[in-house]
Amino acid sequence: MKNLIVTICIFSLTIFNISAHNAASDKRLITGQVFSEDSEIGIPGVSIKVEGFQLGSITNAEGKFTLMIPKKAEKLVFTLNGFYDEYVLVKDNTNEIEVVMSTAEKENAISRNRIRNKYSGTDSNKLYASLWDDMENDDDWDTFMWLLIDDGYDKFEKQWGIYVENRITLYVENADKQPLSNAEVSLLNRKGEQLWKTYTDFEGKAEMWPDIYDSEFIDKYKASVKYNGKEQNFKSIKAGGGVYHLIFKDNPVEKKVSADIVLTGDLNVKSAQDLSKINLTLKEVCANIASTDEISLSSVCYQKPDPNGVDQDFIKNFEYQNNVSTIDAGFEYALARLVEMYDWSTDKNARVLFWAVDELPSAKYANKNLVRESIKQAAAKGIQIVPVVTTSIDKETEFFLRFVVNATNGEYIFLTDKNNSNYIKPSIGDTKSKSLSLLLENYLKEELGINQLQ
Repeated sequence: MKNLIVTICIFSLTIFNISAHNAASDKRLITGQVFSEDSEIGIPGVSIKVEGFQLGSITNAEGKFTLMIPKKAEKLVFTLNGFYDEYVLVKDNTNEIEVVMSTAEKENAISRNRIRNKYSGTDSNKLYASLWDDMENDDDWDTFMWLLIDDGYDKFEKQWGIYVENRITLYVENADKQPLSNAEVSLLNRKGEQLWKTYTDFEGKAEMWPDIYDSEFIDKYKASVKYNGKEQNFKSIKAGGGVYHLIFKDNPVEKKVSADIVLTGDLNVKSAQDLSKINLTLKEVCANIASTDEISLSSVCYQKPDPNGVDQDFIKNFEYQNNVSTIDAGFEYALARLVEMYDWSTDKNARVLFWAVDELPSAKYANKNLVRESIKQAAAKGIQIVPVVTTSIDKETEFFLRFVVNATNGEYIFLTDKNNSNYIKPSIGDTKSKSLSLLLENYLKEELGINQLQ
């Protein structure tokens, strides 16, 4: 009997040890520290919860914490009054993390979260975004060119048939060397045939792309500038890049604030929430910076043809709730219709097409000829195409959008509040994110020349 009892005890102890071992093997230890963006010191009292589990911890006086989490856990949530919530995705091999929290009173900045290069998140209804311009300075442009050459991204040029190496920058100024905005600029070959046309921006700058679609290479060009009903011609513009200052004599600078602005994007169930927020944000920004007489804002979304039929109730509800219209077309045809048929006014000193993008078909499946023609027409009308990337996109789409931005003198905007494990960081330099509202307001004030008038 004693032997039986001993055997049972040993067996039970063994089972207990095995269970304890299995329980331990199902968990992992996470340690880390939470910092304040303002002072870069540890924050005490931050609540840490394991999403999907009844587990959590609190940071100590130095902002440090230790937490045992299930192996299945994927996300930690850091909260403290006065700070934006911070979401951290954790991998299987994650053992130590560092989190930076931003105060709610200031605009959000990029998190220094070391996990998957994630950006700061927020549980508010606001969207946060960053802005990038390849042509902002020479170093950025050189980096972009090296990406095409060294990193093999020139394959995307070939896929879309868009080549941006031969960039010629023209600045149009009056006799007092003040920039002339909204001046019509054409680049011509020796025979006087127009190769590229666009309008100057608030800096008087016009980006010219004479062989963007791999047309015949020419070594010298002429330029024609029209402003205030007058025209002036300039010679000796050389190929292969370069910056030229063209002096348009005896013309005063017109100071005015006016713009045509259009928002477009692919309307579907997945993108509807972001489109609604972007649309509302843009309306509020436009109302804040100028009167409705000065800025014309329209929202025209597009709905890709669906062989299974389109949910008309969904479309109608979205249109009604957001005061937008929709057209039944893929992105190529929607872009072409908006560029060609919308009543863009050349009398206004800015024309901007904001394009909310969540995903695009590969060049293999797109109407590339129509896209290229739309880009050229947009440049000819002085329409700046500004993508607002709403979720993860692949590198082909990223570089295609950057080609579009460069060709139309726009800028590349991408949202940064997505907790998407498949997020691909753009191939760009360091950026800081702001609320989308502040970012759009700053961008439009700059493009409209409001900052120069104040």
